[in-house]
Amino acid sequence: MGTRKGSLLESTVQRIFDLAGFKVSRNIRLAGFEVDVHARYRDLEIIIECKQYESSSLNLPNLIFTWVGKNKKIGASKVLLVIYGQEVSGEHYRLAREENVSIWTEDDLNKFLDLSIEKGLDASLDILENLNLDVDEVLERKKEREADWKPSVQLIKERYQSLYNLNESDTPFFS
Repeated sequence: MGTRKGSLLESTVQRIFDLAGFKVSRNIRLAGFEVDVHARYRDLEIIIECKQYESSSLNLPNLIFTWVGKNKKIGASKVLLVIYGQEVSGEHYRLAREENVSIWTEDDLNKFLDLSIEKGLDASLDILENLNLDVDEVLERKKEREADWKPSVQLIKERYQSLYNLNESDTPFFS
C-alpha cells in the first residue's frame, strides 16, 4: 500500500512540473542515487524526493542532510523534498533553507497543482520563485513566447477579415 501511495504522490509532483513546462522524469538514477522526480527547466535542474507518512514518523533533519550529501554528487540546482501527511516545523524549514533545500507540504502541493492546471507554462515562474531559483531566464522565455503569440493573433485577425470580407472596425474583439 505504501508503494501505491508513494507512486500517486510522485505522479502528482511529476504532473505539476510537466504542466508548468519542465522536462520531467520519474524514478531515475543520477550519480548512483534513485531520484523520485527529476525536473529540468533549461539549465536549472531540480531533484525531488517524495515522502508520504501517515502513521510513521519521519526524521526530517536526517532526510535533509541525506539529500544535501546526495546532491553533492548529483550537482542539481535545487533539492525539493515533498512531505505529505506530516507536519513540518519552523525549525525544519530553517534548516532546509540553510542547506539550500526546499520543502513542500501537502498545502504547497495542492497550491502548485491548482496553479499549474490554471496557468500552464506560466506557472513555471511561480515554481522557480518558490524554489529560490534564478527567474531571469524564465522571464526572458515568457517574453519570447508572448512575442511569438502576438503575430499569431494578427495573422488570425487578417485571415478572419479576409475570409468574411470585413474591415478593421468589424473586428474589434481582435484589438
